[in-house]
Amino acid sequence: MPKLCRICNIACVCAFTFIASASAETYFNYNQTYDLSTAPELKIVTYAIDNLKADKIGTLASGLYLLDADVIALNESSENMTSESFSEAVKELSRLINYSYVLSDKTDTGNCSVGLISRYPIDNVVSLNYQDVSQHLPPILCAEVKLPQFDSPVLFLNTAFENNEDLESKIAAIRSINDFVKNPYDNSDVITDKDLKIKILTGNFNDTANGPVLYELSRYFNLVDSQNNEDFRTYPALNPALDLSHILTYRGQVWKTTAITVIKGNHGHMPWQEFSSHLPIFATLKLIEQ
Repeated sequence: MPKLCRICNIACVCAFTFIASASAETYFNYNQTYDLSTAPELKIVTYAIDNLKADKIGTLASGLYLLDADVIALNESSENMTSESFSEAVKELSRLINYSYVLSDKTDTGNCSVGLISRYPIDNVVSLNYQDVSQHLPPILCAEVKLPQFDSPVLFLNTAFENNEDLESKIAAIRSINDFVKNPYDNSDVITDKDLKIKILTGNFNDTANGPVLYELSRYFNLVDSQNNEDFRTYPALNPALDLSHILTYRGQVWKTTAITVIKGNHGHMPWQEFSSHLPIFATLKLIEQ
C-alpha cells in the first residue's frame, strides 16, 4: 500500500514525499559539516605502474606499505605491460600488504587497465565502458568502500586514458564519468544513492592540469593540489616534465588538503623511479562538508 504524504495526507509524489523516502533509505548524513580538528581523514595514492617488472613487486609493496594509505589506485596505459601482468601485479601487491583488491573488467581495445587496493573491504564494484567498443573508451572502475572514519560510503573512481592526443574519446570518457556520478537512476543498481555519497576520482589522465581533459572534469570535480605552487610533474619518472596523474574530489563535498606530494627520489629509501615510468601522488585530505 502506498505511503501517505505527511504534507498532503494522500498517496502523492510531491517533493516532500521524495525527500522523506530518500532519507529513509540512506543511512548517512549528507551535507554534514566538520571542524578541521575533528574532520575525518583520507589518505590516498594514485600510481600509474605501466612497466612494473615482477622482480620489483616485493620492493614496491614495501614502499606502498610504508605510505600507510587507506586506498591505492593503480592504473596503466602502456604497451609495456599487458592487462594480465597488471592484474597479477595488483593481486600480489594487495597480498603482500594485506589489502583488499578489485580490478576493472577488460576493455576490448587499447592498452589500459585499472585496479584498486584498499585497507578496508570493498563492498560494491561497477566497471564502466568495458562493453562500449564503438567509442574506444578507457576502463573506468567504481568501487564502494566503507571507511570507518566516514559516515558515508566512499565511491572511488579510477581510470587510465590512452597516451595520445585523441581528445574526442577522452571527453566522451569524462562525460560517461559525469553521467554516472550525478545520476542516481541508471542501469546499475549495485551502487545506490550515487549522487549523495562521497566520491573521489583518480587516474592517469595523460593530460596536464591546464589541459582540456582537466578543464572538462572541472565541471563536476575539483583538482586536489597544493596552495604552495608545488611541483606535481609525474612523467617521465627519471626526468619529470608533465603532470599526468591526478586526484580529484566531487563538488558535492568540501575537502581540506593537509598534504599532497609526488613520491620521488629515494623517499622511504625506495627507488621509485625504477618501478614505473610514472611517479605516484600521495594526498592526505580532511572532509569539511559531506
